[in-house]
Amino acid sequence: MRQLVVLEGGLTYHWDGEPALEVGDRVLLEENWVSRARQGPGHWTGTVAQLGSDYQGQTRPVLGRVEGQET
Repeated sequence: MRQLVVLEGGLTYHWDGEPALEVGDRVLLEENWVSRARQGPGHWTGTVAQLGSDYQGQTRPVLGRVEGQET
């Protein structure tokens, strides 16, 4: 089942995996023009800030969870 999540910074993504994501989970995301400008090329990580969203537009997928603690 598709789960919408809002990341810190306000971007809405979707997750089709199991188990469901929780607030505070760190997730792996595809490069986009903003992440490329800020962090360079390649995947980037974000943190889930909110579960669910009323956003009705197109969303990009969460690629996976990032295990371990942020340094």
